[in-house]
Amino acid sequence: MACQFTEKDKKSIQKFQTLDWQNLRSHHSKVLTPDQKFFRLQYGSHGGNHVYFNRNGKETRFGLCQEKVGTMYVSLHEMTAMKEVFQNVFALTEVDLRQYFMGEIQLKQTLSVLDTTILLARSNVKLHELTSPNRHVTQMLAKWAYRAGFDGIEFLSNVTGKNCWALWADTQKYTVAGIGLAETVKQTVLSELVIDGIDAIDVLIEQLNISVEAT
Repeated sequence: MACQFTEKDKKSIQKFQTLDWQNLRSHHSKVLTPDQKFFRLQYGSHGGNHVYFNRNGKETRFGLCQEKVGTMYVSLHEMTAMKEVFQNVFALTEVDLRQYFMGEIQLKQTLSVLDTTILLARSNVKLHELTSPNRHVTQMLAKWAYRAGFDGIEFLSNVTGKNCWALWADTQKYTVAGIGLAETVKQTVLSELVIDGIDAIDVLIEQLNISVEAT
């Protein structure tokens, strides 16, 4: 089924398409260095691997709907990683906490990403266009950024207001596991995770307003 765009959507997409992408890529990109570490929450341990570039990006904000290109979402802090995954969840059980794992991921290469704060400051793109509920609109921004040579997008989380990244990888070159591009440094089951001296279960209850039922 063809995508349905409102007139407002079409205007946003036109803005994205006509941006000075060469200038943004050459002078206003943000560099992520190989020592940069991120966090990502996932269901299951997957053999201790937390790096996963999902090639099915049609339901995600900045996913690239291209067969060979995968997208991985990461954040700088564990709490944001949890809220992104559990944003529509109001209750968990102790069993759930034993099935989700927090991974610390480290880059192995230098990446160039589009910083949306710079984009907003240097263009007529508005914040609401970057947070459009129509995923096809934000995916068009991702499409043009990838074509311009960016390796990802830095953006603000809709649920915590903290920085997040959508990183892209050619899975024919790096595989969906991002071999040679990023690696898992550490993996911790959520039931044993401690964030800034506070147990993850307490962070869920007291800071994210998600109840955890004993089982």
